[in-house]
Amino acid sequence: MLECIILGDSIAKGISQHYHECKNYSVVGISSSGWNKTFSRVDLEAAIVIVSLGANDKGLFITEQLLQLLSTRDRIKSPNIVWINPPCNEKFCNKEANYVIQTMSTVFGDSIVETVKLSRDGVHPTSAGYKDMAEQIKAKFKPQTVLPMWPVEKWGTTNLGSPTHLLPQK
Repeated sequence: MLECIILGDSIAKGISQHYHECKNYSVVGISSSGWNKTFSRVDLEAAIVIVSLGANDKGLFITEQLLQLLSTRDRIKSPNIVWINPPCNEKFCNKEANYVIQTMSTVFGDSIVETVKLSRDGVHPTSAGYKDMAEQIKAKFKPQTVLPMWPVEKWGTTNLGSPTHLLPQK
């Protein structure tokens, strides 16, 4: 299984620049339905899947928006799905996309990351914004170090203490 997949639009592409370990399936300007058609045969199984879709779905009713994004989500096989919530401000807002993403994440227990530090267009984050978003996602899903159990019945007890002192210190 892959560690991470990023899928979606230009915002997904920007995040992928700061999250190199992820397989990237993003296209600038693509709509949800366009993404679903273009990548219909792509396997979406990974430990983490980051989705940035909906911002380019202009003129769709909430039900249409919901069907498109549910269609994408239904294909994802991951315990950790992160939705990128498109910005909503005086320059840009797709209220339907925001509503659907917030509702789906609540219903399915997915995570949401807000778009931050927007550029002048009011849609796309700055380089620092993309970096911050990638770091937020990485912090939420930081891999855990699993230490092996000391087999007392085989090797007996020890006075060395917990093996956690062997881990790198911050």
